[in-house]
Amino acid sequence: MVELIASISASAAAICRGKIGWTRRVLAWSVCLWTVATTVAFAQCPSPPVTATQQRIERIIDGDTFVLVGGDRVRVLGINTYERNDPERRGAYAKAATQYATQQLQTRVVTLSPYPYRRDRHGRVLAHVWVNGAHLAESLLHEGLGFAVAVPPLTAHAPCLFAAEKRARLAARGIWSEGLAPIAVSALSRGGFAVVEGVVTRVDQRTLWLGAQFAVTLPKGLNIDAGTRIEVRGWIRGPKAGDAPAVFRLPLADPANLQRSVD
Repeated sequence: MVELIASISASAAAICRGKIGWTRRVLAWSVCLWTVATTVAFAQCPSPPVTATQQRIERIIDGDTFVLVGGDRVRVLGINTYERNDPERRGAYAKAATQYATQQLQTRVVTLSPYPYRRDRHGRVLAHVWVNGAHLAESLLHEGLGFAVAVPPLTAHAPCLFAAEKRARLAARGIWSEGLAPIAVSALSRGGFAVVEGVVTRVDQRTLWLGAQFAVTLPKGLNIDAGTRIEVRGWIRGPKAGDAPAVFRLPLADPANLQRSVD
């Protein structure tokens, strides 16, 4: 499936650039028009604001990170893709996301908002990214190549990004075709980004416990009852030294990152 996505993307790009014989020009135009129509059909995120700025890309690191001319590393807001060193199929989808982003960013010009903005703990500038008017995170999510995630305070695009992910899930595209997510609480083995599903077994003030080894700290104003099956996502912290049993912890950044599951 991953290889098919990459192959289709490369083939479509070659056709749209006109790298074919004259006898296939009509087919080329059909493919190009279909690509444009599909993009318009799924696009729901707003266009860049008038305050957005254009920048040039020097190199692409992976599906959600690239380097600008001048040296700033940019982390695309609203999405998380698998890492290249992730095992097995996860690593394959990281490669597919990188290939897709590389294809989308072939003009080497992006529109960023806000920019410059605050940096994350890795020194990367956080920004929403558009390419030729299309929201990059939305495009990746539509193809099933990443996970929507709300990072406050820049959460205005969360509804359209989660909607793009939902369409990919319903269509079983990309990641959602192989049952890679969500994972069960019992499958947690390390920290890092994850989408986890389970039943709330205990509520301790603002902390939800899903069994004895996974604790989710809720933002203020969000209340969930014991017995509720939920799906949560974000950057999970591994067990602390001295934890017995080992406890994984997720400080929930935004209410959008929690959804009540339907059995």
